[in-house]
Amino acid sequence: MNFIDFTQYASFMDCPWKWYERFVNQVEPRREARQRDDTQTLGKLVHSGLEGWGRNREPRISSAAIEEATPTPECLETAQGLVYAYTQRYPSEEWDFRREEEPLTFSIDVTGWMGLAKIDRYFYVPELTEVEGGLNGEKLTLSPGWWIHEYKTKDAGISRPNWMMGWESGMQADFQLLALGENVRGPVQGVIVQVIEKPRTYVPKRKCKGCEKTVEMSAWAAVRGGKSGCPWCGNVQELKAYEAKSERVTTFYRIVVTRTNERLARALEEIRQVACTMEYLKGNGMTAVPNRTACVDTIFGPCAYFNNHTYELATGEDSRMVKTDAMKYIGLKEV
Repeated sequence: MNFIDFTQYASFMDCPWKWYERFVNQVEPRREARQRDDTQTLGKLVHSGLEGWGRNREPRISSAAIEEATPTPECLETAQGLVYAYTQRYPSEEWDFRREEEPLTFSIDVTGWMGLAKIDRYFYVPELTEVEGGLNGEKLTLSPGWWIHEYKTKDAGISRPNWMMGWESGMQADFQLLALGENVRGPVQGVIVQVIEKPRTYVPKRKCKGCEKTVEMSAWAAVRGGKSGCPWCGNVQELKAYEAKSERVTTFYRIVVTRTNERLARALEEIRQVACTMEYLKGNGMTAVPNRTACVDTIFGPCAYFNNHTYELATGEDSRMVKTDAMKYIGLKEV
């Protein structure tokens, strides 16, 4: 049985070649033995801590999650702080959660293929219920029925409106709603996303009296006498020590993501079409046109297969690549 989930779908829509390397050839860049502090690492750690809080009221990040994520000490400290802040903001959950230990599948009407989504928690609302939204004291109204609960960490530097619009247009909620709907044998009202927005990182800067450029304090060179030298012009001056003027506060809020039956039907058809194309490519080899504009992202940098696809280097013969289990990330074992 072949599966298509949101990760595969997004990878394929980003670039079919990237999907083919990761999920058909099952090769990916060899993981460097180093500590990490990226958003994905932070998200995994926070999710682990909140899972412990939800299960046994212990807001502790598991040692297994730390070992797998290999975070920097600063990243781990940030994650623990976010988890602790959440438990203080929401000391008791408002719903009786059901838990799924295994990924849920749903039919997509493609022979040998199933849709799949990983849902950690869901709950049932017996009547029209008003809950705290978190932004500007607003309230959210949940209609009666099944709801999916999702944790998401977000950087304060990312636009809130754009981030929320991403949930409205993106397919992650569609996968989850289709999967849970088939398993509870009824409509699911929506997804309530619990957002944990970490404080904006402040980088102190000082203006050079020589060239008048504004330079980050960490870039100034230490000079005898307690002064500092400008990295641009060499001007030496005394810098005023940085003093935090306000406390960095984590922000919590919720958003509700819903879908009409027509939207879910359209999403299911789009998933089916992509699965059909995947089936063809798995049987006939890569024939799809690559999405060259996705080779280099302005924020995250080049694609993991940039060098291989740009300079025609076979990933199977590249020592920087390693064979991997394509389904390990969602808890399935390759058969």
